Amino acid sequence: MKIAPVLAKIVRILTIPPLLALLLVLYLYFGAEGYFGNIYELVIVSICIVIVPTLGYPLCFAVPKLRAGGRETERKMAFIMTGLGYALLLVPTLLCGFSKQLKIVCITYVLSVIILMFFNKVIKLKASGHACGVFGPLLIFVYVGGAPMLVPCLAVLALMAWSSLRLGRHTPKELVLGGCCSAAALVITATVFKFI
Repeated sequence: MKIAPVLAKIVRILTIPPLLALLLVLYLYFGAEGYFGNIYELVIVSICIVIVPTLGYPLCFAVPKLRAGGRETERKMAFIMTGLGYALLLVPTLLCGFSKQLKIVCITYVLSVIILMFFNKVIKLKASGHACGVFGPLLIFVYVGGAPMLVPCLAVLALMAWSSLRLGRHTPKELVLGGCCSAAALVITATVFKFI
């Protein structure tokens, strides 16, 4: 057995967007000031961007009709559950008194999935949801943590891109477009909140 495909699969699993979202919210809660006001906000955000998006996979495993759809159904369910989780995030973001910094993070997540859907469903230009879900948190890590976060984030990004290309899951163009979705979302959100 060749090691490269196995390593690529391991990297792909370790870079699933909900895992990076979990690392991000924990970093913001424990390592950055002014983001979370209390543990309840951490729980709410974690449910919406970590737990709900992950539910697509166990649902496909548990429901025979979905399981019969194979990998394509898994991908669709992951996309649906991610959209649902991010949409649910809008309610507490707008109504629960989140800090301005946390609102920027949350709305960036919501806007990134809207931009991703626009690319994939409206203009039919395939953008990688995996790249969008990885690049977004990495950008926020750098946005919050500054230059010290740049090297580890670039390493994770390079490994994710390598694994996606090695496994034939995405083309370079799809990866770049996916990353652009989350980058655009952060730039738009940060710019709007700068003037609020």
